[in-house]
Formats: sequence, structure tokens, C-alpha cells
Amino acid sequence: MRNSSERPDEAEGRNEEWILHAISSGNVRRVRDLLLVGETEKKELSPEELADIIKSLSEKGKIELRAVPPSFDNFTRFLLAFSWSWAFWLLVGSTLLMVAAVYGLPEAMPWLGIRWLATGAFLLFAPGFGLVQVLFVSKSDFGFLERIAFSVGLSLVLVSAVGLLLGLSPSGIRLDNIVLSLGGLNLFFALVYALRQYSYLRRPRKILS
Repeated sequence: MRNSSERPDEAEGRNEEWILHAISSGNVRRVRDLLLVGETEKKELSPEELADIIKSLSEKGKIELRAVPPSFDNFTRFLLAFSWSWAFWLLVGSTLLMVAAVYGLPEAMPWLGIRWLATGAFLLFAPGFGLVQVLFVSKSDFGFLERIAFSVGLSLVLVSAVGLLLGLSPSGIRLDNIVLSLGGLNLFFALVYALRQYSYLRRPRKILS
């Protein structure tokens, strides 16, 4: 029970320490988890009091409040949850669009202009974006603008590297080789990213929602 002679700030400090300890144990991910732990340990904290303390800890920078992702039973369910797997479908879709533009559009204006626009956008962004997503799964690693900048920079590096390797290969630099190499690389990044994202979302994290 709460000591009637205990000052409010002392009680709040003890409750904050208890919450931080419960989170660090790895068994608490949601506010309702704290409520259950509090009931088990006979903590006399109402949901409103608990919410105020959690808000205070968040404002002090001691905990991070974040939406906890849904639980995915398998990899297929994750892929079908577009709000979580959108980057995978963006990479796959951009690759298919690039292939369709190269082989499906006639070599005559205005289709030729659309073809160059689609392939140019792919080369400038997609490979680097795929690599960025693979390397930095967590959204907290980089912001949106930083990811865009890294994507463009890495795309230029990857396209140049692929071009250099093709130039040194016996088959040389040909359209089919470029499409196959960059398209395959992008799909590889998409798959690796999806597997890493799926694993990341299933991993317990010491955060609250």
C-alpha cells in the first residue's frame, strides 16, 4: 500500500523506477502489460495514474512511445500487410515497371521518352533504396529525407559498379545484361529487406504503446 506520509514526488519517483525496471526486464511492451504486472505486484496505480507517469517518462526521454506492430503468424501474412511491407512491393513494382518500359514500349516518340524516364528514375533511386532498406530496417535509424538522399547516392554507386563489372565480363555491357543484373539485384534487396523487416517486427522490443 502507498505510505500516507510519503510525498507525491517521492511516490512518483518510486513508480517511475518500477516502470523502468519492468520495461528493462523485456516482459513489458504495452501499457496493458504494465497494468497486469502492477496487479500482480499489488501496485495501487489506476490506469490514469499509470498513463500520467508514462507520459512524464516519455517527455523526459527515458522511454520511447511507439506503435507496437501487429503479430504476424507467417511471412505471407506480413507481405500481405501493405502498411508494413510497402517497401518490398515498391522495390518489386519498380523492377517490373522498369522491365515493362524497356521491353514493352515501342522505340518511337512519345513512348521512347516515357521509356527513358521510367528507366532513369529506376536507375537513380531503386537500387540504392533497396540497399538502404536492407541496411537500416528500423525507422529510427534515419529519417525520410536522409533515406532518400542515401538512396540516390548509393544508386549511383551500385549502377556504376554493375556497369564496371559487366564491362569486365566476357558478355560485355548489353541492354539485356543491364536489365537482368540491376533487376535481379533489386529483387534480391527486396527479398532480404522483407525477411529482415519480418524478423525485426517479430523481435521483442523494450518499448510501450
